[in-house]
Amino acid sequence: MGCIFSTEAVDDGGPLEIPVQAGEIYVWVPGFREPKQIDLTERLKGTVSAGLAARLQSLRSQIIAVINSGRNSSVMKIRPRRKSLDGNPGEPDLEKALNDYLPTLLGLVTGGEKFSLAVEFPWTNVVDENKETALGSGYYELLSVLHLLGMMAIQEANLCLTPRPTADGFNPKASEGMCFALHPVFAFGRYISASLSWNSVSDDNMRNAIEILLKAASYFECAIKAALPNTPDDIKAKLPADLTETMLRSLELQALGQAMELQLGFAIGNVKASLAVKRRLACENVEVWDEAVQKLATVPLAEALRDKQVLFVKWKLAEAKAAAYYFHGLILDEGYEDNTHAEALSCLKAAHAYLKESQKARTEFGNMEPLTKYDTLNQFLSFKITYR
Repeated sequence: MGCIFSTEAVDDGGPLEIPVQAGEIYVWVPGFREPKQIDLTERLKGTVSAGLAARLQSLRSQIIAVINSGRNSSVMKIRPRRKSLDGNPGEPDLEKALNDYLPTLLGLVTGGEKFSLAVEFPWTNVVDENKETALGSGYYELLSVLHLLGMMAIQEANLCLTPRPTADGFNPKASEGMCFALHPVFAFGRYISASLSWNSVSDDNMRNAIEILLKAASYFECAIKAALPNTPDDIKAKLPADLTETMLRSLELQALGQAMELQLGFAIGNVKASLAVKRRLACENVEVWDEAVQKLATVPLAEALRDKQVLFVKWKLAEAKAAAYYFHGLILDEGYEDNTHAEALSCLKAAHAYLKESQKARTEFGNMEPLTKYDTLNQFLSFKITYR
């Protein structure tokens, strides 16, 4: 198996809980960071040309304007900008504003820091608006932009995985109890099959979500491999927790892990996909989520925020282990060697135990502030964030 945990499973403590009725699908999106307004034209006077300073001011102000305009909307506009019928561009979106700013910012930091003493770039986390960080470094600004681009990509994947009702307004639901009529040891197979196939999201949208999640991972990887190594040491020491290497890596792993969950869902729904392929995807997912847990444990986040994110990745890790054990058990059960059936049964029991563990983590995660509403037992599970 490559990552099989070949220990005897302990007693799982009873049957799986009855599933709630399936609802919308979301990807977990941690807190965003946003820039605060400053006068770059004045502060960069004499450091760069007046034209370049004005362009930087315009591009950065556009990002802030889009964010402010989106505060009254339930969903930030992140998809490509559309044109109106008369050919004029529609309302600008945040992703485009960030991508317009990025090349100019890259040009300024290429070859080394150019205005570290001229201006401090202020950013704040929307979860904790009282904690603002302003650092005099173009690399800090670059890291912040890459982080925000990655977070916007995760949110876009969120939208792709939101089921759309059919034309008659009917939104298909999972059959309650359909996967729990069998003995609990064997129920997990029906659980996976039902949970990854019930929803009304099109295959194209799910494929798009995979691509977008991989794009999100690439933004975080770029921050880790291209921006952080060139950031001055004194600036690195002052970076907020969101921009540390361990946090960026954990976000990259989350995006990769959730993309792999979707790929596993496709494999489960494909009759031509072998058990070995499904087991390999599940095992790779275990490795990704396991590293994410280790990284998050060392991030100096505020206790409440860190604990909620750690619970999320532990939840996903337990689900990945359940899938890995389950498919390994099915492969063992196809063998003819002595004791293979007993080993297969042990793996299926372990799969059930890890599924119970994931459900417990899911419940704790949902009840922890900020409260999270989940509407499905999907393997790529759904959340809506609400604040008291």
